[in-house]
Amino acid sequence: MQAVRKTGRHYAKFIAPTEKRLHPTRNCRVCTIPAKRKPGEKKMYLHRAETRFECRACGGIALCIEPCFELYHEFEDYKRKIKTFLNLHNRDAES
Repeated sequence: MQAVRKTGRHYAKFIAPTEKRLHPTRNCRVCTIPAKRKPGEKKMYLHRAETRFECRACGGIALCIEPCFELYHEFEDYKRKIKTFLNLHNRDAES
C-alpha cells in the first residue's frame, strides 16, 4: 500500500452516505493522535478530527483536506509531520 500512497492519482471524495447517515464522518488517519493510556483506561486523544473526506485510491483512508491529505501522500512519517504542524499551529493561535 505504501507504493500506491506516494504515486498515482489521488483525489479527495466525500465518504459515501449510508442508510443512517446522510453526511457520515470518520476520524482522520493523520491528525487523530491517541494519547498513551494504561490498560483498562478509556481511549483518549491528544488531538482528534473528524472528516467527511477519504482517498479512495488508498482504500478509503479518511483524511482532512488541509493539511492531512497532502502530508499523508508526500511523507513516509506523516505522524511526525502533523505533530510538528499542530505544535506550530497551536503556538500561532496563542499569540
